[in-house]
Parts: sequence; structure tokens; C-alpha cells
Amino acid sequence: MQENDRSIAVLSFLPDAGHVFPLLRIAASFQERGYESFCYLPEECANYLRGYNFDSVSLGPIMNDALRRDYDRTLLQLSKKSIFYNAFSSYVDLADSYWEPLKLRALQLLPQVKAGLTKQRPLFLLCDDHVFRSWYINLSQELRIPLVLHTSQGYRRSQSPYIQVYGISDWTRPKQVMVEKLGAFCETLSGRLRPIRKISASREPRAADYHSAPDVRVMENLTDCDPSGQPIEVSTGCGYLEQKYLRSKLRIHEDPGVFGPLTKTTSKMPCELRNWLEKDVDPIVYISFGSMISVDVRLVKAILDGLGLLNVRVLWSMSRTQQAKVLPKLGISESVAFWDFVPPLSVLTMSQVRCGINHGGAGSIQDCLLAGTPMLCIPYMWDQPFNSSVVERLHIGKRLWKRQVCAQVIAKEVGSILSDSQMALRSSELARQLCEGNTESGLVEYILNQLPLAGSDPRSPFLRALGSGR
Repeated sequence: MQENDRSIAVLSFLPDAGHVFPLLRIAASFQERGYESFCYLPEECANYLRGYNFDSVSLGPIMNDALRRDYDRTLLQLSKKSIFYNAFSSYVDLADSYWEPLKLRALQLLPQVKAGLTKQRPLFLLCDDHVFRSWYINLSQELRIPLVLHTSQGYRRSQSPYIQVYGISDWTRPKQVMVEKLGAFCETLSGRLRPIRKISASREPRAADYHSAPDVRVMENLTDCDPSGQPIEVSTGCGYLEQKYLRSKLRIHEDPGVFGPLTKTTSKMPCELRNWLEKDVDPIVYISFGSMISVDVRLVKAILDGLGLLNVRVLWSMSRTQQAKVLPKLGISESVAFWDFVPPLSVLTMSQVRCGINHGGAGSIQDCLLAGTPMLCIPYMWDQPFNSSVVERLHIGKRLWKRQVCAQVIAKEVGSILSDSQMALRSSELARQLCEGNTESGLVEYILNQLPLAGSDPRSPFLRALGSGR
């Protein structure tokens, strides 16, 4: 079968919005050039495809009820932990309760994915580089399809361990080294305790199906392999601004694969939401902590109480599941609206929305950047502290540690953002630069120019080990 040089394939086994949306935006950029896009995504990603004119293959649900319960429980626990614990425990809690079981379920989907890609023969395969990176590399080698991997991490990986965890800091290097050494010790200790924790977990009914399954050993061997050949790697997001403005604060290496945030979004705003946004002239604060952070009643109350001290209205994007757990315990003012799904870029670009509060996730920050909206970041884990420090150093927002959150501090920080005309101008100027930077066109040209260099490698043992060779 001949390669279809006018189609691309989007594949993600992770159902998390922050990892899937950038892939869809890249695919939309190629679609504008006349390329067809075929998406291979779990059933949980169906809502993400709304508004995109893509052909899609649903891989079915990748999360069953037991896995969903473990996932929600673990995220709630991690959201209460310190940034130090989350970073230097290497997220073993999440790996044991979510990533490993998810890989086991994804293992069952590989034959379906392989059959679809073999039939399609796309120009290239587009994937996220988180968790399943080695799987995608092996799959692309097995099928001899060039691979493009996307990351939103910018230059974070090039920094010292302290900066990776906490972001750009004015702390002296000796102090940073002390934290790094303590963190390395805790990381080692956590690694040694992990087998004991896994044995304990395997005795519980919720984990028995995952840890006792015979395919787990095969799966772990496959994900530990070291495949030859390199994929095409691209990055969209804050990395472009780090490269341009923060060379004196960060280790920056010249990388032509770094681009600004992508603007291709098709989400439409519901009329009811638009009417609520436009019904008053008071400034609006838009809040979203993404799909992976579990906010508790204390934090929600502190934020709402703080904003209640200001002359603002509040729009909070929060899942129905979290709303059911949190809102019954609070008194909600008429100036506050909670929505299950909000098209963030459409909302943030409205003139009434003057400030965003988020967790420092790459997607949330990019939406504020593109809209020219200043923000207050309250990071929890992963790359959020680093992203938040970039926002602060670019003078387009502020960072607030979650232990500092109380009504008075929220009122002070948000009030200062709303009254800071220089921050508003800086945010608008960066948004203008990003929109005029023609990121989509540059990204498409870069990938197309790299494809001839992405030669096919010898077949990997990845899918043969599953008994599904060609």
C-alpha cells in the first residue's frame, strides 16, 4: 500500500485534555494546507473533537470504573501534597494507580491502532511525548511511519533540578543545591519503598486485576526498551517566549523546533454563557484548574471570599463531579457562575474578562497568553511551578503558592493585577506578537522540511512481542 502523502494520523492513549488539544491544533494547521487528519483516540476524548472536521477512530473507553476511582483518589491526594513531595517522589503514586494500569489497557488497543495505521499509511504519526513516548517510537518504527512528538514543556528539561521543580528563582545556587540533594535522597528512598507499596496495593481488590495480569511484565519490558532512531520533536507554548525574553534567567539552547502557542481552536461559546458574560459591565475573573487538579472546599471558599471583596464577577470552569463535591458546602453569590465546560480562548478574549486564575498548566497559560489576559497562577505539581515562574518573569501575571491562599491574599493579588495597567499592556503586546508570529505556518513548514530526514529504521520487536507482526 502506498503512503498517503496528504494525510496525517493523530494518536494518544492518554485521555488528558492538556496532552490531546495541542495535537488537534497542529492537525488543524495541517488541515488548512489541504491535509486530511485521522484521529485514533480513546472514547474519553470525544468532546475534544467537537468543531474539528477530522475523521476519527474511537478506541473505546480506556478507563474503566475501577481505574477512574483510583485516578480520582490519587489526584485528590497529590493535590493536597507539597510540590517537593510530588516532584521528588517521581509521582510513583500516579504511576502505580494510573499510568501502569492505563498502559495495560492500552496494550489491548495496539492491534486496532496498528491495523488502522497500516491501512491509512499517513505521511506521519503525531503524538504527545508523555508516558507513552517509547510506545509511539516503537510503533512508528514497526510500521515505518515517521513520528512527530509534541511537548509543551519548553526549556524546563534543560534546567537544574531545582529550577525544574520550583521554577526561576532568586535563591542562591548553594541553597538550591541543598534542596536538590535532599530531593535526590527522598527520590532514592521512594524508589526503594515502591516494591513494598506495590505488593501492598496488589492485595487490594481495586489493584489486583492490574498488578497480577500476565501481560504487565511484557508491557514493562517494552516500555523500557531503547529504540534507535530519533523522532521529529516540536514544542509549542511558553518555550518560544523563554527563548526570546528569558535568556539571562534560563539555560537556552538553539532549537528550531520551538514555536509559540497555537491559535487553531473551534470551540464555540454557548449563547447562555455569552449572555451571562455580557449582562454586566463589572470586570470578570475567569478561573480554571484544568481537568487533573482536585480543588478542595477550603481553596474554593478562600478564592471566592477574596474575590467577593472586589467589585468583580466570577466564571469558574469546574467539572460536574467536582461541583457536586464542593458547591453544596458553600454559599454561592449571584455574581459567581460555575460551568462544566467553557471554551477558554473564546471566553478570555472577551473584553469583560480582565484576569485569569489557573494552576499554571501549559494549556491554561497559553490561552491567557493568546488572549492577552493577565493571570494569577496557583501551581500544584508537574511543570506548573516552572510555567508560573515564566509568567511572573514575563510580567504578565503573578505566582501564588497554594499554602499562601486565603481570602485577603487573593483579594490583594487579584486587585493588584486588575489595577496594573502596565501588566495589561505587556500581556496585550505579547498576545499581538504571538498572533503576528504566524506560528501555525512556521510549524507546518518545519515538520514538512524535517520529514525527509526521518528515515525508517529496522523493525523493532515492540509489536512482534505482542504476537501481532505484519
